[in-house]
Amino acid sequence: MNGMLIIRNGAPFYEGASVPIPKDKACIIGRSSEEWEPYLAFQSAYISRKHFEVTYESNAFFITDLFSKHGTKVNGEELQPGTPRLLKEQDVITLANEEAALVFRNDDMDATLDLGPLLKQINKPFYTLDPILQKVKVKEETYILSDKEYACLAYLLEYNNQFVSKEALKKSVWPERVESNGEILVAAEELNALIYRVRKKIGTYLEIEVIRGKGYWLHFNENGRE
Repeated sequence: MNGMLIIRNGAPFYEGASVPIPKDKACIIGRSSEEWEPYLAFQSAYISRKHFEVTYESNAFFITDLFSKHGTKVNGEELQPGTPRLLKEQDVITLANEEAALVFRNDDMDATLDLGPLLKQINKPFYTLDPILQKVKVKEETYILSDKEYACLAYLLEYNNQFVSKEALKKSVWPERVESNGEILVAAEELNALIYRVRKKIGTYLEIEVIRGKGYWLHFNENGRE
């Protein structure tokens, strides 16, 4: 089984997004550029392009800070650059003074692990996100979603009443499919099908406008659609 990093915070990802960490290669986490795309890419300029890596050896996962400018911490303890540290279940990893934070989970552990303390319900002015049950509540309406549907709607809600490009949405919903060269291995048909399913499930207060060939715009209607 693979390890897992669960996002607590850090754009462009929504809280609760999970990213598998394979055993057969080193996974570098950092910030992308025109010449470089890490395994998991955050947007903050305070995060180094090659911030830290996670590797697997001797039946365990290890984290190593890659001489990042603003440092990496595990459970509040600063990592010594270039020195691997054993990752343990529920270790909290923070980058650059909490510009991003993740929780490590080992899938070899009991699958019934309680993530409640790690992923709390998120309350916003007009909606509530439940990362564990993958539910979204808007006013009195509750939408029960699949994993990818939840990831999609949570990201659009984060940028509600703003334009979201297709590439940004694909990168947030399918972070495990971002190649080292920056290519995102998600077909247009797959994204279109996901948007179709989400639009079918949301109620009277939300509307996803499709900007043909470019992306999406999520509108919130205070009084609901007629």
